[in-house]
Amino acid sequence: MRRYIPALLALAVLAGVLLLLWQRQPAVLETPPPAGSPTAAHVAAAPGQVPAPTIASFRLAGVAAGGQTMYAAIEDPHGVSALYRLGDEVAGLGRVAEIAPQQVRIETAGGPLVMRLQPAPTKSPTVTRQPRTTPVTPVPAAATSPAGSALESLP
Repeated sequence: MRRYIPALLALAVLAGVLLLLWQRQPAVLETPPPAGSPTAAHVAAAPGQVPAPTIASFRLAGVAAGGQTMYAAIEDPHGVSALYRLGDEVAGLGRVAEIAPQQVRIETAGGPLVMRLQPAPTKSPTVTRQPRTTPVTPVPAAATSPAGSALESLP
């Protein structure tokens, strides 16, 4: 058992050094998303009037299964999501005709509409790390334990 202790200690020190090197990488902000969001599309209205929602201003936010029933989470133009089952009426859009794992088919006055899952628009930048361009130099195992340490005296 004692012969494994130096190897485990060296491995722990190496992992700590690699963690420190990884944390020193500069964080880079992705480019911010475009100002418009998929849920903010409206038809132009006269001054003083509320714009009418368009089909493009609705978003399929998610699909879920509860037992034998499938649900579609649809976000309206105001950013409010609601759950709909097969046959439910979506105000301002139409009737839910089919729910699949990645999409929903809505029967609208203008014909069928297929909505696919879309990510929610985000207004805050996301922090990501850029890949390291210089190679990482491993620390020699001999340099990890000081001379005369208690580990060297173990049999």
